[in-house]
Amino acid sequence: MSNDPQFWQTREGRKLIQATIPECLRQLTRLNDLLALLVEAKLTKPEDKTDDRARQD
Repeated sequence: MSNDPQFWQTREGRKLIQATIPECLRQLTRLNDLLALLVEAKLTKPEDKTDDRARQD
């Protein structure tokens, strides 16, 4: 076995574990929340005026 440090013991590994992965999780949570708001808004939005135009033709 070599004496090389494990990835998580390196500067890059610590940065990945301590900063990058948590930030990715925060952004995924934010994206999920915004997507849920968009779906909710779309489901509760009254029908567009396109139906009215179609009836007038």
